[in-house]
Amino acid sequence: MGMKKKGLEILAKIASNAAKRAEGRASEWGGYQPKRPVRK
Repeated sequence: MGMKKKGLEILAKIASNAAKRAEGRASEWGGYQPKRPVRK
């Protein structure tokens, strides 16, 4: 189970890094958020 936990930690780290990058891009694009589709 130690290996599995390590894998999950790595995945979580990658996910958080990706989220940070996405947020940075969102602010560059004037607050456009791909996560939340805008309904018109």
